[in-house]
Amino acid sequence: GTPGKVDQPWGHVLRNGELLPLQHDNAEAMAPAGAVHLSMQDWSRFILSFTEPGRVDGFLREDTYEQLLEVGLEDYACGWIVVARDWAGGRALNHAGSNTLWYALAWVAPEQGRAFLVAVNAAGDEAEEGSNRVIGALLAMDN
Repeated sequence: GTPGKVDQPWGHVLRNGELLPLQHDNAEAMAPAGAVHLSMQDWSRFILSFTEPGRVDGFLREDTYEQLLEVGLEDYACGWIVVARDWAGGRALNHAGSNTLWYALAWVAPEQGRAFLVAVNAAGDEAEEGSNRVIGALLAMDN
């Protein structure tokens, strides 16, 4: 959201057992993805573009997708974890991130043209665990 505006989403941090709302972001040098902020609709359009390059116009060239998904060390590819999953029909892409006040998680099944996204306005172990449970529930509903 826009700092100082009360009609914008606020992140939360857990301090002394209490959730405190804050409008804050990481310093630019530490900001995830260069401090890109997207609505869920725009994020989903971007994530779906990884199911079929060119499917969503205006994002990246096809050769850029190939570069971004080229696995280097272990299962890592430019921010993505690339693994085999039965529910994905083969290759699955995973990315998660936080700015300490928000947590976002994406799983993409490129061969099936599906993606699952979760974003919460808190971060930390509980946010990560809860997001993983939501993805699990979505996968269970989808199969």
